[in-house]
Amino acid sequence: MSSKICFIGVKDTVDMWRAFSVPVFYSDNAAETKNLMLRAVQEKYELIYVAGEITSDVFNEIERLNNSKVAVITILPAIKPSEKKWAEESLKHLSIKAVGSSSK
Repeated sequence: MSSKICFIGVKDTVDMWRAFSVPVFYSDNAAETKNLMLRAVQEKYELIYVAGEITSDVFNEIERLNNSKVAVITILPAIKPSEKKWAEESLKHLSIKAVGSSSK
């Protein structure tokens, strides 16, 4: 069984995944990242990794899509502190969803 996986982000960040035949979508700004996430969901990607620019609008869209059960979208932590916070929150939410409870 295989899943349909893709990466979204700045070319230098996600381009290496092409070597493994994983589809990548390049994004240089938050609006483009959000549009590419929606496109990936429409194209039935089941696991979407986001390494592009993250804003509260993008994060809220990730939360909405994750709650709709159409795909699993996770943020790859970046150097920017705000993106790291959102990545940690996203992974925590997905972990709780997977096991049904928090470890705290």
